[in-house]
Amino acid sequence: MKVFLCSIFVFVYLIGAVQAATVTTFSSPENSYSVISNYLSGLTKSAYLSVYTFTNLGFAGQLVEASKRGVDIKVIVEDSPVGEEVERGVLCFLQNNGVEVYLYKGRLKFLHAKYIVGDNRSVVVSSENFVDDGFYKNRGWGAVIEDEYTAGELLQAYITDLKDSGKIKCDGETRKIEAKPTEKIKLYKYEDQEVDLIVAPDAVEKILDLLESANKSIYIEQFYIYRKWGSSPNIFLEKVIEGARNGVDVKILLDSNYYNTEKSDHNSNYYTVEYIKNISTVEKIPIEAKLVDLKSLGFSKIHTKGVIIDNKSVLVSSINWNENSPRNNREVGITITGDSVAYFLDKFLHDWGQGSYSELSSSKLVGKDYGQTIANIFLFIIVVSIVMILIKRRFYRRSKVSI
Repeated sequence: MKVFLCSIFVFVYLIGAVQAATVTTFSSPENSYSVISNYLSGLTKSAYLSVYTFTNLGFAGQLVEASKRGVDIKVIVEDSPVGEEVERGVLCFLQNNGVEVYLYKGRLKFLHAKYIVGDNRSVVVSSENFVDDGFYKNRGWGAVIEDEYTAGELLQAYITDLKDSGKIKCDGETRKIEAKPTEKIKLYKYEDQEVDLIVAPDAVEKILDLLESANKSIYIEQFYIYRKWGSSPNIFLEKVIEGARNGVDVKILLDSNYYNTEKSDHNSNYYTVEYIKNISTVEKIPIEAKLVDLKSLGFSKIHTKGVIIDNKSVLVSSINWNENSPRNNREVGITITGDSVAYFLDKFLHDWGQGSYSELSSSKLVGKDYGQTIANIFLFIIVVSIVMILIKRRFYRRSKVSI
């Protein structure tokens, strides 16, 4: 019996090690609205949304259409977004048309995540809010993850935040909104991708581990990166610099809007870029940083919070690189390892080259590392063989015993 239980345990462990998720990649402004629209149209049971702000009329119309066909839809929105009031028009349209809408009032600093849990079997994780710019003007990254385990994990966070939220009060407000038809588009879909969910607060260690895992390269495209967290250095940024000191090729692309580059703010992207340039010049290490040319790219801002490690893993998330975001907010990210990273690498290379592909050719993409998977399969075969031999010997011995 011990041998049998041991073999079952090893079997489950190894199967978990080689199984992976199906991932559909997307980005703003190219196809984020269309991918999420297609995703929603395929749901049959439930769609649970958590988003910092929600003002997009077309997407609201699609949620109502989904609700009418029997999909249970709930939406949680941050109650006090920075410098803004909650836009009630769209939210009350949802509420008055069968969609339950809640305002987050919990202990966390902000509900800043942007995700959907669909049919309790898949999730959408994005850097973008459900606003017009988030779909059509910003540079943003996102992914659809088809994996029941990941959906279950994220559903737990959703339930926690729902308990800390109150239903919106609309005072009979009405609004007519037409649902936009779902577009048929090409989906960038990848099988057998390894995924790891990152949920803040308490996301610091996972991100540090990801950065520390780099052996060849770290490419970062970020809304902003503070040089300091309070009076201390930004530990994410310092971990990246440490990687460059160990020979890792580091490239950092930051938003260039005026509010992110003010010289009066010593934590602005302007000073972060100058800081990196100085370190690169003095220490002669492979690290570069620059502000994006938004005009040549046609973006309103770089809003993604993306990291690519060794051209093999990518972090898609809502997590900004200040101290508050990973430690005190509700944030959600997903680390994906596999050939889907090529999609995000192409986007980074395009933006780094300011609208054209730079000297960093996508041919540098490191192929998917099958070494660990092959090793796990080989180990599984060995373990099963040993178990079968032991079982065979036990039956053989029993056949020799007289009754």
